[in-house]
Amino acid sequence: MKRVDELIDEIRTKYHSPVIGKPKGTVPSGDILIVAHGHILRAFAMRWVGKTLPEGPTFLLEAGGIGTLSYEHHNINEPAIILGSAFIIG
Repeated sequence: MKRVDELIDEIRTKYHSPVIGKPKGTVPSGDILIVAHGHILRAFAMRWVGKTLPEGPTFLLEAGGIGTLSYEHHNINEPAIILGSAFIIG
């Protein structure tokens, strides 16, 4: 998980810290897109909110699903997950 933690630190330091809490339009967005296998994305989400893998919770990701890792109260010290769902093709 060291590599996941290092990536999260880089994202927060390089892309999010300069923009979180600033008025929209005054700084670049800082948005990051992560595309990976479901297992690593679940681990990434847990580490995002400061949980260890044994602590859980277990996150299930649908194929083609979209999740958003964000911050509560526009505060970089309050990482959060915006729950979403997969695209449904019928």
